[in-house]
Amino acid sequence: MARLLSIALLITSCIWLLSPPALAQEQEFILIGHPDIPVTHLSPKTLNRIFTKQLTHWSDGTPVVPVELSRGAAREAFFDHVIGVSANAAKTYWINQLMTNGQRPPKSFSMSILVINFIYQTPGAIGFVAADTETGERVRRISVD
Repeated sequence: MARLLSIALLITSCIWLLSPPALAQEQEFILIGHPDIPVTHLSPKTLNRIFTKQLTHWSDGTPVVPVELSRGAAREAFFDHVIGVSANAAKTYWINQLMTNGQRPPKSFSMSILVINFIYQTPGAIGFVAADTETGERVRRISVD
């Protein structure tokens, strides 16, 4: 009986460890954008280009305005699971960009409600908030492919 329990725990642990990162990201953050941006889903590669300011305009010509949370689990999950680097590595990237070519990082806010308000008021804005945040209908939820 004890051996069966050990095997069951081992199998459960393996399944948990092999689960795709998307499960973790869905629990930690929600990707949102201004209601008029011309997308409903984006790839991690495109999001990387957006949050490094390499993609500067949406397909309709509207400037892309990335915005992010300045701290917290949602920030960590977004950078780890979607962008593919730690939040600290992203911070280091922006310090280097500022020092070498004067490019500033995306605007950041300490609370999800401030990110939502900024996105609602800013055409072309896109960002992420904590998963437990009520976004209402003022912003568009965007899926990550």
